Amino acid sequence: MEFRILGPLDVTDGGRSLPLGGAKQRAVLAILLTQANQAVATDRLIDLIWPDEAPDTAGHSLQVYVSQLRKVLEPEHRAGTAYSVLISQHPGYLLRIDGEALDLARFERLVDEGRNSMSAGAHESAGTKFRAALDLWRGPPLADLALQPFALNETARLTEARLRAVEGRIDADLALGRHADLVGELESLLAEHPLREGFSRQLMLALYRSGRQAEASAVYQQARERLVDELGMEPGPDLQTLLKQILNQAPALDLAPVASASGERRRDNLPLQLTSFVGRAEEVAEVTRRLSHNRLVTITGAGGVGKTRVALQVADHALERFRDGAWLVELAPVTDPSVLPQAVMAALGVREQTGRDIVETLCDHLQSRDILLVFDNCEHVIDATARLMTSLLQACPRLRILATSREALGIGGEIAWRAPSLPAPDSRHLPPVETLADYAAIALFVDRSTAALGDFALDADNAPLVAEVCERLDGIPLAIELAAAKLRVLSLAQVARRLGDRYRLLTGGSRTALPRQQTLRAAIDWSYDLLSDPQQATLRKLSVFAGGISLEAAEEVCAGAIIEPADVVDLLADLVAKSLLVVDRTGDDARYRMLETIRQYASERLLDAGEAEPVRDRHRAWFQALAEQAEPELRGSRQADWHDRLQTEHDNLRAALGWALASGDAESALRFAGTMGYFWRLSAQRAEGLGWLERALDQEAGSTQARAKALYWVAAFSSDVNDYARAEVLAAQSLAMFREIGDRWGEARAEQMLGSIASRLDQYAEALRHFELSLTASRDAGDAWVEGWALYSIGYVWSARADYPRARDLLHLALERLSNAGDHHRVAMTMHMLGCVELCLRNYDAASALLEESLGPLRRVRDHEQVAWSLVFLGVVSRCTGDYERAMVLFEEGLALFREVNLKQGAGYALCEIGIVATKRGDLRTAEGVLKESLVTLHAAIDRMATAKVLEALADVAARHQQFVRSAQMLGSAEALRTAIGGPIEAYELDSYRGLVSTVGRGLDKAGFAEAWANGKAMTPEAAVSFALQEDVPTRHASSGRGRSSEAAGAPAGRAARKPTPGSNPRPRPVSELR
Repeated sequence: MEFRILGPLDVTDGGRSLPLGGAKQRAVLAILLTQANQAVATDRLIDLIWPDEAPDTAGHSLQVYVSQLRKVLEPEHRAGTAYSVLISQHPGYLLRIDGEALDLARFERLVDEGRNSMSAGAHESAGTKFRAALDLWRGPPLADLALQPFALNETARLTEARLRAVEGRIDADLALGRHADLVGELESLLAEHPLREGFSRQLMLALYRSGRQAEASAVYQQARERLVDELGMEPGPDLQTLLKQILNQAPALDLAPVASASGERRRDNLPLQLTSFVGRAEEVAEVTRRLSHNRLVTITGAGGVGKTRVALQVADHALERFRDGAWLVELAPVTDPSVLPQAVMAALGVREQTGRDIVETLCDHLQSRDILLVFDNCEHVIDATARLMTSLLQACPRLRILATSREALGIGGEIAWRAPSLPAPDSRHLPPVETLADYAAIALFVDRSTAALGDFALDADNAPLVAEVCERLDGIPLAIELAAAKLRVLSLAQVARRLGDRYRLLTGGSRTALPRQQTLRAAIDWSYDLLSDPQQATLRKLSVFAGGISLEAAEEVCAGAIIEPADVVDLLADLVAKSLLVVDRTGDDARYRMLETIRQYASERLLDAGEAEPVRDRHRAWFQALAEQAEPELRGSRQADWHDRLQTEHDNLRAALGWALASGDAESALRFAGTMGYFWRLSAQRAEGLGWLERALDQEAGSTQARAKALYWVAAFSSDVNDYARAEVLAAQSLAMFREIGDRWGEARAEQMLGSIASRLDQYAEALRHFELSLTASRDAGDAWVEGWALYSIGYVWSARADYPRARDLLHLALERLSNAGDHHRVAMTMHMLGCVELCLRNYDAASALLEESLGPLRRVRDHEQVAWSLVFLGVVSRCTGDYERAMVLFEEGLALFREVNLKQGAGYALCEIGIVATKRGDLRTAEGVLKESLVTLHAAIDRMATAKVLEALADVAARHQQFVRSAQMLGSAEALRTAIGGPIEAYELDSYRGLVSTVGRGLDKAGFAEAWANGKAMTPEAAVSFALQEDVPTRHASSGRGRSSEAAGAPAGRAARKPTPGSNPRPRPVSELR
């Protein structure tokens, strides 16, 4: 078994990666690995895993994580024998492993061996050892846990160890005379770690030994400036001594005779850059690598993305590789393709020969030369450039060409490399401010802002705005530089606010730049003007899309007067080639997207052309038709695929619906919003759905059918947020409208909704009446799906009334209808409900099988809410069968999902179950805290059945503290709640409940027991909850001194038949889910 932390945490056994569980469980293992073969205190582990505030269940959770890890690390461990890998050792746990089993241990051993070899003068062996050590790294240490607070210090320590190993390997290579090969790597390393004097020292030495004494001295000056400016200190003595040796040309620095560069003119015409080169070290290295293996490399990309700057940096780095230098041929001023050869000759300083072909003269000049030509900005003379390059490459075997263009040249042997935008962080989820400058877009903005203002610094106050600016500008370097320059006259907040009109804002670039690089609009104008009329029209029309473009949608929206649908695919390919569209091939079908900067430009052009309204109408019509096509499919066998498709197109659907509202098309807006209701419900996007539906209903026009459907969905979402009064009124209005137009299918849904609302209010008789009316209407409509859901709902009511055999029969009928309809999601929910019924019948194996089977389909449609319910009730099964460890894992997994979807009632129910298990384990302090949190949550949700359950659980805790009067009062309050709603205690809970009542009865005399019970029963629900939440309640014992041990009382557990509120329903939101 091997353990790896030099990269993402990984444990392999026989080459197979083992499942290590969730983030916190992995964190436990990572902490123990960093302290391998040393005991780590339990308190220390808890502090590291929950650094802010540990929950009351932290101790139990840690035990569960350790137990689960032991199952992975010792799968063949026999019960009753000691563990040999993850062992309990005071004051906590110890991970016992062979040192060589951990990659960190092997790394440290190899580094030590490398240093010993260097000391002995065995430089080749040292280099081999250092390389072997560095090969163990698979990425940043603990990369999958990097954001965990415990990992920050450890990551810094390990990263420093790696950098020291890199320095050791480079020292070995320098000792072996490989200085020329190291220059590029060291420049990249120094760009990443500008304050690291070791890399500065090594680069100075490599440059000096390569005959580049002046550049070596310049490295020292740059290092000194950085250290003085940022840290207020001079370079260390090693660096100062090296500079003196370089200036004096000390013989001690030479390993072998080095050819002098003195007197030799640098063979290039590359312009001296007036601003620093920020980021892009990896990109420069990649292009350099490609250029070393290919004779023609073209850097492509959108205007302003930094193609020229990357090309010049690559050429500068590559100078020493070309005996005859590197030469820039600037094509932007060339407007006549016929004079292109003359432009190349002018750049090279070659004279024309009278009576001789210019291209022949060029070929003769270059034929024997080892030279790099940089052709910059080829796109406007692309055909002529391609022809000339072909001639030159065929005639000149040692010539290499690096070109920049907004599209590839299309020459045989060409390697095209697309220059990406600079990485920028997600402004909605910012990393720590001290790491923000690791993003190249942020680093560029800070660098150019400092140049503009002199004293700009990134801090916690301005970081969100800086990130927003860089993100909204798509990481385009030109746009970022122009935005930073505006800080001379605007505040950062003003710049961010004005990005909605970025083309007006981002002007006034460097006067020395080409005109098309002085404003953002000019940069995009240059590309747009090179497009044909159909290409321009396509680009304009694509601007109405949001979040991505499918080929089918583009064909419908872009077709028109000068564009046939069949031509669209070629036009999209043209725009991709010209760097105005980006293609995403990660899915089954290619999708296209625009950078926001390009999209805003194209949108302005669309308005200028007077095409905006008709194109937006076509976009709205296509996506409304897609939603209408998807709605029935979401209830059928292909629901997962259609759910994913709508999720992929969600931004487009929003844009289309927004246009329907903005254009005043009330009928389309109502139909569109009503059609989207089922998707919003399935995706747990209630708040968004409610907002769209309410805006659509604000339109006064619209057909009765469309309004009835929209009202139904507003009622559904209102019910989901516990606004039952509003939901009931709107559902009744929807029902009346469906009846008015004779829509029996709509009537079935509206009756279903009214029944759902009644059941949530514990009005089971009323609920049953509506569900039976829904069943009749569904059969009249001849729809197996809505009939199946009506049967499900009726079965639910009988389950709530504890008639489990009848409930089971009805649910099997529902399962048959829903299976025939092909709705895997509803089938899974019905399986969940059947599992709960089998649980109530104490058929634990059957219950577990059904609940397990429900999880797959629920996960496929990403119904996290219902997955959580299935996990929680699988936990109840485990609790009832005595497997508390597995129960706790399931409850905590369900609790995490409930919190992820912000379902407070579900979280309250999961907390109740966690409290019950803690009680059974004897951890009464944890149990009481968790149960009280659960009680507050569930009472606020008006979930009386779940409130009764928590009161019974707290009564058990009180009894174990021998607070028998208090326990009896809470039991009486719970009985009152159950009686009021007709909710009996389930069969699988009766033994525990009777044991608790018997224990409390033995702890009090008969009169005292009856009095306490009656007092509790007489309390209002509010008073009962307030009483249960009290602290330091005095204990009252029977006068006889009768008591009980803490193990004598049984504890009530979870239940299956509960009212179907969104967060307390033990089944899959059964009634409200008829959409």
